[in-house]
Amino acid sequence: MCSGRRAEVGDVPRYSDDIWHFDAECIEDDGDYARLAERFAALTKGEIQLSDLSDHVDVQSAKHGLSSHSEDVGSGGDDCR
Repeated sequence: MCSGRRAEVGDVPRYSDDIWHFDAECIEDDGDYARLAERFAALTKGEIQLSDLSDHVDVQSAKHGLSSHSEDVGSGGDDCR
């Protein structure tokens, strides 16, 4: 079972929009980090919006990366740096 992927044929359906568990060993191909980032953003219920996601995963050489554009649309009053 790979909970980090979208619910597709054979995968377990998503039961909550408030919690999430995934197996980091499921990160094995291009698109996996982008799907994780999309799910993390969804958990913020609109506080963080991501666009232009792209990633690269090369398990053999242990090289990986994720790029995106994010826009914080939260309350604007809290600075958590």
